[in-house]
Amino acid sequence: MRISEAIKLGHANLTAHKGRSLAIVVTISVLFGLIMGVNFILQGLEDNALRYSDARSEGKIYVEGRYRGSQGNEVVWQRVEKYHGEILGEITKVKLFGEQEILYIVSPEVVEHLLTQPLDNVPADKLPVVMSEDMMQRLAEAKENGDEIHFGGLFDMPEDDYEIVGMIDDVHQRNELGEEGEINLLNLVLVHMGAFGGYEMLVVDDGTGQQALIEKARQECIERAQAMYEEYDQDYELYIPDLETEVKLVAMFTNPYDAYKYTLLDDEKEFGYHYQQYEVREIFGNQTQIIGAVADTEKMIRVLVIVLLVVAVVVMAFTFAHIVAAEAPIIALYRSLGAQTSDTVKIYLAYLLELCVYAVILATVIGMLLAGVVTLMESGALQELWTNDYGVELPGKIILIGFNWKYLEVVGLMLLVAPVAFLLTVDQLSPKRIAQRLKED
Repeated sequence: MRISEAIKLGHANLTAHKGRSLAIVVTISVLFGLIMGVNFILQGLEDNALRYSDARSEGKIYVEGRYRGSQGNEVVWQRVEKYHGEILGEITKVKLFGEQEILYIVSPEVVEHLLTQPLDNVPADKLPVVMSEDMMQRLAEAKENGDEIHFGGLFDMPEDDYEIVGMIDDVHQRNELGEEGEINLLNLVLVHMGAFGGYEMLVVDDGTGQQALIEKARQECIERAQAMYEEYDQDYELYIPDLETEVKLVAMFTNPYDAYKYTLLDDEKEFGYHYQQYEVREIFGNQTQIIGAVADTEKMIRVLVIVLLVVAVVVMAFTFAHIVAAEAPIIALYRSLGAQTSDTVKIYLAYLLELCVYAVILATVIGMLLAGVVTLMESGALQELWTNDYGVELPGKIILIGFNWKYLEVVGLMLLVAPVAFLLTVDQLSPKRIAQRLKED
């Protein structure tokens, strides 16, 4: 029997068993349509969040890395090159007095995009500083109230000793949207994963006064510790920790997915490092966090897809067994006309595959409708949220319908339902089973 003939005879079962065929199609399409809808929404959220983040950072992703193992930061250089990044410079963490007093000194290339004025404009006797707006406000309030501020010793110095040359974006943490306090978990997961800046204050290394600053701030930390020791008349010896420095390399990527792969630390064997000794984090942005949040959610969905696959196979196999039982006289007629067992297999497998194709079409429609409804409900709120948080206003509406290879993965699993269910019930088509049913009837 030719394939085309088997398909025609299989299609005839749709008419003969409308009710059961419809039940199979609707059940499978609803189960997988919800999964498709969630995938469309997640991809739409990722695409749009990355679009806003990319516009804010001018298409650049900054990631700092440090390896504490014997290889040192050489392994950082090697991995950055593998993932198509470029080392811009360093951020040096200076522990003036243990973890209590810390200065961060940064290469000017790393904060070039944050500078509001050229470093050449800064007088030689002043230190260029990049600071967060929140830190500036707290500094102003503290000075107005007469409070002491000890931030790496810097703010014990007169204001004339430093000059703010750039601004680090602040973190905008929100738990609510809208005037009525509508909670939107998807926004919180994808946008508010961590600080956009990551630092509150960085001293820009212009090659002039950094070492003098370190020595002065270190001495001030020691003097404060000694004053507190004398005030409280402690019986123990004053402990003064050594001056320590940690150097982190800052890499720039132009592809957020390359940057995300770099942060995964899943190539230990290739480069011979241990992930627990490797520090890596995105700064001045959150594109890798957006991708990671979506990836983690998709892992959970993948488990659910397997469960739904099992449910769909059971539903189709159970229903198909009843159809075969009702079709016993027809199958016997096929055999009397010379059809072989392989021919009946072709006919009914074609029938099940056709049901799965219709289920794929209906599931896609359900998924699109679900994503469309969420778009209508949340598009405006998301646009307002991201415009405020990223500080950029982009044209066009936010559409939470995104396609990726996971859609094809779901389609493939849906089409897999037919052959799996058929294999579980293929014994129902054997001549012995058909003869037994005819005898029972």
